[in-house]
Amino acid sequence: MVDILKGARRIFIIGMFDSYLAAIALKNRLSIIGIMAEAINDSRAMKIAAAQCGKEDAFVAFSRSGSTKEIVETAAIAQVRQVKTIAITCYDSSPITENSDVNIIVPDKISVNNSALMSNHITFLFVVDLIMSIFISSDKTYLKKKLDSEAVLASDQTMTNYYL
Repeated sequence: MVDILKGARRIFIIGMFDSYLAAIALKNRLSIIGIMAEAINDSRAMKIAAAQCGKEDAFVAFSRSGSTKEIVETAAIAQVRQVKTIAITCYDSSPITENSDVNIIVPDKISVNNSALMSNHITFLFVVDLIMSIFISSDKTYLKKKLDSEAVLASDQTMTNYYL
């Protein structure tokens, strides 16, 4: 997956509802290491982006169920356009996995003890952290960019604006 994202001309990250929060988290984490991506949750915008992509682009689709209609349809469009497509879902045998080049299957919260206390998408956030770890360990340039970005953000923190 990391190699696909490293080589992509453009990266689109899609998700609906709570899955969109994971999409935003990945977009923001990628930007910290200098990789620009776009997170989309509007079904029409997703389909338009997929229709305008080519084999040098990448799509990352977050869908807990793996069967969210808008996500599945967008992944199918991307596959027709030969876009490298990555599905991150909780179910291996789901429609989204049929239209993806790479599938990352994460546990659903119902398989975790005390699941009532967990967000549905906490496992997606773990995957985002894992992806970032792989990026940084694969090339120290990404670590430098991350540290530089964090330094810029930290330099803006003062006692007066921290609580605003």
